[in-house]
Amino acid sequence: MSTNNTLPKSLYEVIAQTGDNITALGHLTGFGDRPSINDLGLIAFVGRANNSTDLLVENNLGHITNLFVAYPNSFSQAVQDGSNFVF
Repeated sequence: MSTNNTLPKSLYEVIAQTGDNITALGHLTGFGDRPSINDLGLIAFVGRANNSTDLLVENNLGHITNLFVAYPNSFSQAVQDGSNFVF
C-alpha cells in the first residue's frame, strides 16, 4: 500500500470575500452568482458594496480592478448572460 497522496491539489482559491476593500467601490458586502474566467485566466465577477454593483476583474496576480466605476449598478448577478458576453 502506497503512502503517497495522489489526490490532485485543489483548483479553487479565494480571490475576494466580503469585507475586502475594492478601490472606488468600497468594502464588499456581496457578490453576483455567475462569475466568469477567460482563456488568459482572468476572473470577472459582480461585486456589491454600499449601494453600488460593479464588474470586478482579478488579474491572476491577486489584484482586483473595478471596471465600471463610471457606470455603477449596470450589472445584476451575472458577468455573462446568455449569448451576450460582457467579459
